[in-house]
Amino acid sequence: MERSDHISHLQGRSPAVAFIDHRLPEHDPAFLNAPSVFDHDSSKYIPLIPARNNQSITHSFTSTSLALRPEPPSDPPTVPKQTSQNVGVQSMKFWNDIFPEAMKILSTDSEEPKSLAKAAGGIRNASSWGQICARLDEAQATYSGGEGASAVFKRMRRKVADNLSQPTAHIAKMVPDIDPWTTPVAGTVGILLQAMSTAAKTRQEILASLSDLEKQFSNINSFAATFPRDQDVRQASIFLVVAIFHAAEQAIGFFLKSAGRKVAAAVLSGTDYQKELLDSFKEIQKRSDYLIQKAQNSHYAGTRAAIQEILSCENRLLAGQAQAAQQSADMKNTIREMMEMYSREKELDRKQQREEQKRRDEAQKQRDAIQMRQHQELLALVHQFQLQQIAPRPVSPNPITLALPAPPPSSTYSAPIQNFTVWTSQTLLQLLDVSDIAALDLFQVKGLESTLPQRDKRKADQVLQTELFRQWMGGLHPAKLLIHGDFRGSRTVSPLSLLTATLTEAARADQPRFVSLVFFCGCHVDPEEDPFSSGKALIKVLISQLLQQQPHINIDPSPWELDIGRAHQGDLQQLCRLFNFLVHCLPDEVTLFCLIDGAVYYERDEFIVEMQYVLAEILRLVGDSTLKANVKILITSPWRTEMVQQFFHEDNEMLHMEGMPSSELTPSASRVIDRHILQPDSDESSRQSSPEPWS
Repeated sequence: MERSDHISHLQGRSPAVAFIDHRLPEHDPAFLNAPSVFDHDSSKYIPLIPARNNQSITHSFTSTSLALRPEPPSDPPTVPKQTSQNVGVQSMKFWNDIFPEAMKILSTDSEEPKSLAKAAGGIRNASSWGQICARLDEAQATYSGGEGASAVFKRMRRKVADNLSQPTAHIAKMVPDIDPWTTPVAGTVGILLQAMSTAAKTRQEILASLSDLEKQFSNINSFAATFPRDQDVRQASIFLVVAIFHAAEQAIGFFLKSAGRKVAAAVLSGTDYQKELLDSFKEIQKRSDYLIQKAQNSHYAGTRAAIQEILSCENRLLAGQAQAAQQSADMKNTIREMMEMYSREKELDRKQQREEQKRRDEAQKQRDAIQMRQHQELLALVHQFQLQQIAPRPVSPNPITLALPAPPPSSTYSAPIQNFTVWTSQTLLQLLDVSDIAALDLFQVKGLESTLPQRDKRKADQVLQTELFRQWMGGLHPAKLLIHGDFRGSRTVSPLSLLTATLTEAARADQPRFVSLVFFCGCHVDPEEDPFSSGKALIKVLISQLLQQQPHINIDPSPWELDIGRAHQGDLQQLCRLFNFLVHCLPDEVTLFCLIDGAVYYERDEFIVEMQYVLAEILRLVGDSTLKANVKILITSPWRTEMVQQFFHEDNEMLHMEGMPSSELTPSASRVIDRHILQPDSDESSRQSSPEPWS
């Protein structure tokens, strides 16, 4: 059932469409999975425009936004640890950019503590974080008391205070309540113990905050390196450093304050003991959170910019895909139209030839009948003349015989043919020993298509719309055409090379009807490195392609017609004779395309002599009336030639691209070639009587 549906579906399509969809991709990979399909309503190929996948992009953006959304404020923001976190703070790269400005803001916005200014232990004259750390270490060493009994006593006292920080209220309650003086004593003890607890708690918070500074510096170093051009991140980093400097000043002041003053401050301030210092550490945390927020904002902005760039790239990609799809559709339409037109005109020509042959046969029959009647009448007259003779004549020993006219030649009569050595296609291929260089050249030319400017390729495609090319392509008689391009430069492959390659592949897709021979001169310009760089190699490559595409050709030339031995030895004259002999063997239903690209490269001194002889022999075929096949010779050059154009004398034999206006709407090469190679006959009976091989 499925097979019958498929057959009925194919029957509704023209042979050209079936050929393009099913056979052409086997010969040209450019048509494999091409982004275009045949539309039965419009009877032409239409492009398949890819649709934008907005959903996937939107989903990606949403996922990214959720991943970058900050956590709820219940927990402080955190920053991933860097691999370089173990590196010293002084070696972090952000200091040179931030330190001077941060120190300037600190000096401008706040006054230096008087205790530090008097003792000359401040940080405002420091030039690096290392100097600030050194002064912090000195102050902390002074706070610890150095060595000796005094230092030991200080450490013991602080340890006791740390241990008593929790049960101070219980100790105060254990003092006996004996009137009248016990209650004030208990109150004093409670105040002292509470002051000790407050001071110990404050000291622990200060030391813990100082130990966390490296984490803040790590944040600054990470964000400054990640967002080097974001001024908001830079300003947030500067103000965080200012807050750290301010806290460092407060910490140095705390370390340098005498113990008595600390006790008095702890007793008098209570829970507000060292509030300014603790607030400075809170300011650090606040500024750190602000820096993280700015870094996240910068990350969001960068993500948005990246997504916009992705969308822009996608738009350009979709536009390019749409253009490629349109070019594919145009190319297929051109091939289809040319094939249909050529098929129709070829069938019309065959019909005219059949009618002409029928008229010739009828005329020959009439002439044969007249001659036979005249011969019979002559015999009757002779017989009558013999009977009417009166006078007796002596009997001759030999009977008299009359010379009668010879009978008309029979169509089946053939002169005896002398037998010579028969050469098969396979034997000749082995004799020439030429590799399939044309296939490699085609692959190379097609591979360089993306390197050629689009403007030049469109200009080359415009050639196919000219009347000269259409006459050469669609004519039913041998023709030659020389195309001079306008592509001067150092490239050996031009847009005309792509045109030649496309025409070659389109013709080779139907080898029973078309024989296509091609040679790219620009691919063989180094005679020292490339054995196929010569006019002799050109004719050998053409002969090799002809034998490969016509494997059933057998020839038996006479020695005075062709010397195979000298051809095997590379004699240019005999090679050209062999090519001429093989072309004459092609039947009348075959169309031969002989394509030579980049001919100007063989006008160099090392090539021109052989090239001139080879071109003369090849172009001579166009005027040879003994040929049965339809021969079409196309020679292209990226710019004007001198020697080659001497073989083209008529105006309709040369096409010059120089000064040709460019057009954005020019159909591609394959589309125009399609129009001239295949066109199905609308008459169903004609199609049945002459089925095309691509159907």
